[in-house]
Amino acid sequence: MIGCGNKTRTQKEVCEMFNDKYPGKQVSQSTVSTIEKKFRYSGHVKNIEKPD
Repeated sequence: MIGCGNKTRTQKEVCEMFNDKYPGKQVSQSTVSTIEKKFRYSGHVKNIEKPD
């Protein structure tokens, strides 16, 4: 699902890795899912301002 090189990880593994690395900024698996979905759709995760 989410990979770096030949390694792939589940959303749960990514969530656990992030939460272990940044204990003060806990994320849920649904947040990881949302970010992955956004990346697969647009190729990046940067927020783009909507025109007024």
